[in-house]
Amino acid sequence: MLRRNGFTLVELMLSVAIGAAFLTSAITFMLTLGHSMYQIQQQLTLESELRLLTQTLTLQLSRAGYVASSHDTSTLVNQLALNGTLANIHVGHHPNAPQHSCVLFAYDKNKDGAISLASPSEHFGFRLNNKALEFRVAGKSCEASGWHDITDTRKTYVSAFEIKPKQAGQPAWVVTLTLQSAQQAGLTSSRTFLISATNAHPF
Repeated sequence: MLRRNGFTLVELMLSVAIGAAFLTSAITFMLTLGHSMYQIQQQLTLESELRLLTQTLTLQLSRAGYVASSHDTSTLVNQLALNGTLANIHVGHHPNAPQHSCVLFAYDKNKDGAISLASPSEHFGFRLNNKALEFRVAGKSCEASGWHDITDTRKTYVSAFEIKPKQAGQPAWVVTLTLQSAQQAGLTSSRTFLISATNAHPF
């Protein structure tokens, strides 16, 4: 008796259904994997930016109040008289931002024995404004416009920036910084860290 080769219609339909189910599962898996990889990438980007901002804030604020030794006695005396208002750390806020979200400070960047008011100003600062961390330009106040954004709100929101003295009378500040992904809702990264500025005191 001769045997017929090939598939029956039922077998063919069953094979197609199994293949379609496998293909659907594979596509779903790839989409899920792609989404997970994208989330991991965004989280790593947040962590990297948070680490960079932490380093920048620590480096700058730890220099607050520093004035290089000067052989010119009159210059040094005048500079010491200014330290009470210029060289120390002042904490405030922009009108549209929370309390303690702006910090102003100064230090002798060019090491000439004086903190300069002229351009380039040696008066620095950071503040939270419109979901961005901004850097002080030309000695502007916390309330003034014209600061420079150092974070990109197209990629990252700064949802919290707070600086407070660790303890009254001590030259140490506790900083809290929280970033949020502007491209992936729900992704955040936060850090609280201590900055010591032995040459400065809060006022």
